[in-house]
Amino acid sequence: MNETPSTAPDQDDYGHGDPMDTRVALRRLMKLIYKEQVQRQQELEALNQHLAKRAEITKWVLAAVAVLALIVGAHMGALIYSMSDDMTNMSAQMTGMKGDMGSMQSAMVEMRDAMVPMSGNVALMTQDVRSMSGDFSTVRQDMSAITGYMESMHGDMKSVPVMTQSMSKMTHTVDRMQVDTAMMRNGVGHMARDTGAMGQPFRVMDSVMPW
Repeated sequence: MNETPSTAPDQDDYGHGDPMDTRVALRRLMKLIYKEQVQRQQELEALNQHLAKRAEITKWVLAAVAVLALIVGAHMGALIYSMSDDMTNMSAQMTGMKGDMGSMQSAMVEMRDAMVPMSGNVALMTQDVRSMSGDFSTVRQDMSAITGYMESMHGDMKSVPVMTQSMSKMTHTVDRMQVDTAMMRNGVGHMARDTGAMGQPFRVMDSVMPW
């Protein structure tokens, strides 16, 4: 029997039922199937490598995002703690101002109580001076009355140190209110600075993220 040629047989030759031609056709068909399987296997391996590379990139991106989120969370926590501390200081300062206002009010009440008898004595003295100018015959009596009123005024003058002390308290209270106001202004400045700093992590995230 002659050897089968390497070229593919014609379609008309398959109809003759030659066993050699059938084997050649089957061998070529098996080669084609094997070649296609190898090609598919290579494509699957390339796809697996691509997916593995994508998974590795995704893993590193997620790790970077997690680290960035941790940094942002720590920064936000520090800002919130700083704002809480500022709010606590402002609350304490407002409580001190409330106490100072109460002290100032009590000092004003003491000053008002000290001025009431003094104003009454001044009115009486004014009336006595008018009566002296109208009737010189009663000058001696009026002088005696004035002496009594002067003694009363001397007693009233003892209340002047109380008024001075009240004024000192008021001055001290006003100074403390000015200090508390300055501290509140400083606390508001800190809050404004912390509020501005809270936007910094988001600007960093916008610059880092690819989208």
